[in-house]
Amino acid sequence: MVSGALVLVACLRAFIFDLSARHRAPFSPGTAGSRAFASFDLQAPRSLAGGHRSAGPQDPAQFYDRTLFMDPDLDRRGAGGGFLAGHPRIASRQRALHRRLYLCICAYREISCAALVGAAQAQAAAAGFAGDALNIFFQRAFWLSLAGACVVAIVAAVPVLMSGVMDRGFEIAKQSVAEPLAVLAFGAVLLAGGWNRLMRQGTATKIAAGSFVAFLLLAIVSTAMSENPEVSIFGGYYRREGLLAWGVYGAFFFAVLGWAHRADRVELFLDVLLLASVIPAAYALQQRLDLDFYPLGGRDFTRPGGTMGSPLFLAAYLGLLLPITTARCWQARRELPELALWLLVALLQTCGLLVTQTRGPLMAVFGGMLMLACFAAGYMRARRVFLGAAAAFVLAVAALIAINTLPSARQWAQDMPVVSRLVSNLGRDAGAETQRASRSAGVRLEIWGAGVETFAAAPLERKLLGYGPESAYMHYFLHMPASVMRLAGYGAYATYDRMHADALDIGLNFGGLAWLVYCLFFGSVIFAAARALFGLSGSTPLWVFLACTVGGGVVAATAAVRTGLASAAVPAFGLGIGAGWFLFMIGCAWRALKQGASRISAQQSDRWALLAALISALLVFWVDAQINIPVLTTRLISFAIAALILIIANEIVRDGGNDTDSEPVAGNNLWVWGVACSLVAACASCLPIVMLDASTSAHWFRRALPVLPLFFLAAFAGWAIARRSASLDGGAIPSRITVAVGLPFIYGAIHFALMVKLEVAITLNNAQSIAIASFAAPVFIFGMCIAYAVFANRSAALVTNAPFLSRTACLSMSVVAAAMLLVAVLGWRATQADIASSLAQQASVKQPQVGDQLIEEAIRLLPHERHYRRQLVFDRLSRALADIRKLAESPDRIRNVVRNLAAAESAARKAVLLFPRDPWVVVALANVLQVEALRVLRPLDLGGGLRAAQEANQLFAHAHLMFPSEPLLLRNWAQLLFDQGNMPGAYHLLDLMEKLIPNEPAPYSERITMAKQAHDYTTITETLARARIALEPHFFSHLLNVANEQQN
Repeated sequence: MVSGALVLVACLRAFIFDLSARHRAPFSPGTAGSRAFASFDLQAPRSLAGGHRSAGPQDPAQFYDRTLFMDPDLDRRGAGGGFLAGHPRIASRQRALHRRLYLCICAYREISCAALVGAAQAQAAAAGFAGDALNIFFQRAFWLSLAGACVVAIVAAVPVLMSGVMDRGFEIAKQSVAEPLAVLAFGAVLLAGGWNRLMRQGTATKIAAGSFVAFLLLAIVSTAMSENPEVSIFGGYYRREGLLAWGVYGAFFFAVLGWAHRADRVELFLDVLLLASVIPAAYALQQRLDLDFYPLGGRDFTRPGGTMGSPLFLAAYLGLLLPITTARCWQARRELPELALWLLVALLQTCGLLVTQTRGPLMAVFGGMLMLACFAAGYMRARRVFLGAAAAFVLAVAALIAINTLPSARQWAQDMPVVSRLVSNLGRDAGAETQRASRSAGVRLEIWGAGVETFAAAPLERKLLGYGPESAYMHYFLHMPASVMRLAGYGAYATYDRMHADALDIGLNFGGLAWLVYCLFFGSVIFAAARALFGLSGSTPLWVFLACTVGGGVVAATAAVRTGLASAAVPAFGLGIGAGWFLFMIGCAWRALKQGASRISAQQSDRWALLAALISALLVFWVDAQINIPVLTTRLISFAIAALILIIANEIVRDGGNDTDSEPVAGNNLWVWGVACSLVAACASCLPIVMLDASTSAHWFRRALPVLPLFFLAAFAGWAIARRSASLDGGAIPSRITVAVGLPFIYGAIHFALMVKLEVAITLNNAQSIAIASFAAPVFIFGMCIAYAVFANRSAALVTNAPFLSRTACLSMSVVAAAMLLVAVLGWRATQADIASSLAQQASVKQPQVGDQLIEEAIRLLPHERHYRRQLVFDRLSRALADIRKLAESPDRIRNVVRNLAAAESAARKAVLLFPRDPWVVVALANVLQVEALRVLRPLDLGGGLRAAQEANQLFAHAHLMFPSEPLLLRNWAQLLFDQGNMPGAYHLLDLMEKLIPNEPAPYSERITMAKQAHDYTTITETLARARIALEPHFFSHLLNVANEQQN
């Protein structure tokens, strides 16, 4: 019926048109009617095919207004043939009939097409937002906006996220956001044409990018050669910094490099980065004031770790940002509100850095700020500033020497909160903080020596290509000196997975070649900054830079050897490289002081200052990494800073504007979305996930304290930015408030809805529910990134015709989505496994079966994780020992003993097969067999007990060969021999233990206990005599109590 109506309308219109045409001029013979109709391109949008949007009319009414042209050949065809051609009147009617029929056909075709388009548009209008969003997904601007949203979300949320329901709540919570978003950002940049933009960058950028790619290729080779490939891919238990993590670092670096190619994006990125530091710093101050809201005992808040979990990591993070905050203060010197904003942020960062009392970051920040001052002196040609920086350096060195050499200065310094950790004193007159700091420094020197010996003893292929990411630690045990145990304490868990020196860690895990490429990456970035800052040209500056780099490393390593610190030669080499870069930059600043800054840099003062701050921050990271442990947050930020340095340096050298692209109009609000991401992460970190009892909800005000400063500073920043840009209109402010406050509020409601009420009895469903609640924040932040990109480009699509993706890019979207989904699934499994492990620890006593199921689930999720396997072994073993103690009262418990010991032995043997080079895994199996060989169990299975004792003895001997300096291993081995009646062998092992830790009461108390059971009172007297000399008074009094208890 619709078709018939359309035909009727078309015929009527054609007839009217024909009547009116009789009074018009005839058609021009040159008009191509049919070709004109064919030229009217009515087709579906080509977005799915990768082309551009159709330029044809989109309104169906336009089809009715279109002029209908008649074929000029029609009259000739009608009049040229047929038996009626000779009759003029009949021929005229024939031509009129042909004309009407032709017009009907043309009208029908056009109206039918119009109806089709109108129906399609009606369906699109009915679909509403979904229809527009489908087209948006194929726009380059969408993917560029998505890349920016992901990059900003990473630096906004990762430093803030933490979790109190996981043993590794600081690492896994941050990685669950950083890893999938970094992969998505990298893929989005590639889809938006970022690779072409990278190819247009300067030589320094290409060298840096190529060196990073070469490092990743060497990491892949090292992983393939690893003894534990799964651990090398996914990372170890403590850091999770395997090949996957380094791939994420690379993805983030290239994502920032491909997205932040405009000055406004650079400033936006840095503003969000600095504002995100407010919550970690504020939370550290809250901890220092003993106002923490987590009901966890036994934590020392004299050195808080904030949201990083460690004062070392928090100090490294805040120290990395201080030079950048200083530059933002200088840029805002003419805008009082913005200046006040950044001064407040700098104050919070400085206070957070000081309360950590961490020496390495403090000294690195001091050097970085001195370099920034020298840059400013060179730029402004201010000799007094330069001399003031030099005087500050000399005074700092003199003060450091004085507090470690002059008795009066040392005594004063030991009573000062921060300065006390700069004093080296292990004497009994030293303060508690000074002793801890001195012991830590001594341990670090010893493990550096172990790292150097490990590298020296490695085969050639391992020296070149390493043992594999996160796999070199298994080779440290053989070379770990006994002094580490004496300094760190007998109770320290002696598994050093890091050397506290980036040069040793990368060299041992990835190989010497990877270390050279790693240095090439940072060296190329720093030299590119030097060229841009001081207008260097020619090959001479490059040779001088290389000489400073190599010479600084060689001089520092030689100085370490000559001063008796040979164990610190490799970290000293890394510090020397940083010192060489520092001296090169200072020399360039001195040259600028005398000759003035280059013309280009003088015209671009803001970018010059920002570049100077970024290079100072990168050197802060480099120096701190040589004596500290870089983690996910600091590595991500350091690589982002490197990318920004390359971008700004390339712009300054070219003296050109920014690259242009189809950035959405709403892109200026991205910093608001970044603040919202920080607030969402703060809600996820501060709000409880599990409601245990009333104490969990007793600190609601304390939970809000870290968030309030960011609320205040973000509102202040929004007002200052709006005031500067004169954009205090009525529409922008409500939208920004909705984003900054509404989105965190929505997440908070979701968080409370997912909150788990943990009953007395733990179930497997509890673990799943807690995992879902813990993973809600990463999913919500991902949704925020998608929402920002969609809304920004939907509004921009109304005013701009952004280019669509190419056909290849459209096909690649599935690859990007699959990669991001794979990384997200890995993070989800890690979250589930760690929550199951944490709940298993709580359920192991009262609900042993549930505890076993939970830890077995953790092993199923992460089969490469040795920690979970050891946990299962010792859970079963501890229950077996508890039943053995009660065998005299309840002989029927023997069934539980046999079952638990069999399960523990099975789990331990599987762990040994997977990790044969880990001495702690070997010791776990030896402990199980040691219990099976107890004399109290021999009447039950004499033959099996003897075999278990023999195998346990062999395993202890094998573990001792792998880790000869571990006293705990010797104690357990001595207990085995004592239980077997081998008193001389047990005493010999205790002698070795006493030599390892003569200042600890453990070997003396163990000998006294054995001697008392054997009625060997002479040994007790001799042991007490030696202990009186070796132990401190409070340790010896404790030992006397042990001896009296044994006597009684």
